[in-house]
Amino acid sequence: MKKIVIAGTGRLAREFTQFFGSQVDIIGYLSINAKEHTDFRLPGKLFNDEKNTDAIGTNLAVIAIGSPSDKRRVYLRMREHGYQFP
Repeated sequence: MKKIVIAGTGRLAREFTQFFGSQVDIIGYLSINAKEHTDFRLPGKLFNDEKNTDAIGTNLAVIAIGSPSDKRRVYLRMREHGYQFP
């Protein structure tokens, strides 16, 4: 099973988790919103720094952010740090 990290903890991230959580190993979530991670009991760890893929344990990521401009900004930043998007 592929290990991935999910960027975001909002509704789109929760939907992704619900639909694909049995098909991928979710290491955790990249987010600054610890409350959503806790309140919705999302699996895995909460990471607030996407720069270190070694510390996270994977370079595979899914961007689950609804805003197109935010999604693009996060994508460009993560790509610079070596993330791949399956």
